[in-house]
Amino acid sequence: MFQRHYKSLYQIQRLLKLLLWHSTLLFVWFLGHCGGDAVTQLQSTVKVNEGEDVYLQCNYTATTTSDPDLYWYRHHPNKAPEYILWTDKSNNPRHADFATDRFITHVEEAERTVPLNLSQVRVADSAVYYYALSRTEAQISDAALQKLGPMHVYVSCVS
Repeated sequence: MFQRHYKSLYQIQRLLKLLLWHSTLLFVWFLGHCGGDAVTQLQSTVKVNEGEDVYLQCNYTATTTSDPDLYWYRHHPNKAPEYILWTDKSNNPRHADFATDRFITHVEEAERTVPLNLSQVRVADSAVYYYALSRTEAQISDAALQKLGPMHVYVSCVS
């Protein structure tokens, strides 16, 4: 009887994890389809050797603001997403401590792109990289605050 109860708890846990995963995907999809702001990442996978540089490009369309806040994040397996940097049209980015020296970005306003240059890639940089935009604080309304790209970039570094 104990084994049957244990299997039942295990099945409930699996079901809850599955529901949480599907809810998260639905939420991200919803955020990406609200309003007129959008981001598009042009690459899906980048493979690079340790010590090389990598260039990730992302396009954005911001119809709700002329000066959106632009972010890069990365996500290592089994860890929380990690903030890399923030910038806007002033091109004065604010980096996370670990990203100050090797992660460089700038807004190319005419092309509506925000590339991320990562120099001297390390194996520890292998992750999924996300780009996001949000409205400035003065323009926040009840609409979605952040738009995650429908794609992500997986950077795979080998030594």
